[in-house]
Amino acid sequence: MGAVGWEASKRNRWYMRRSWTSVGYPEFFHDALVPAVEGPFKLQDVDREGKDGKQLESHVYAGHGWSGGPLFRVVDGIAYLAGVDSGSEREGGPFGWIIRDHTVNAGGVLLGRLITYGRKHWAP
Repeated sequence: MGAVGWEASKRNRWYMRRSWTSVGYPEFFHDALVPAVEGPFKLQDVDREGKDGKQLESHVYAGHGWSGGPLFRVVDGIAYLAGVDSGSEREGGPFGWIIRDHTVNAGGVLLGRLITYGRKHWAP
């Protein structure tokens, strides 16, 4: 794999239709000394966060230490970042039952702007 780029959309369905991969260093996997890879997988839900942010939710298990890991897909040998693991979320139902347990990634156009800013101001 060569170059790394980023991609984003304001449309939730755009994220839902694609297959994604995530990489992290969870403490339960070889004492966080080697990366764990999950994917390809589909997202379970996408929530809007402000004007240009997205909360990208999946059923991928991302344990402690996975935070900050990329959510990406590879197209023609180029990895495109769409999100960064930022934790988990539990959604409850009636009687306190847990309906869904998600891994949550922060993404959207706002992440793309942050990457562009970083490349412009902190390029090697």
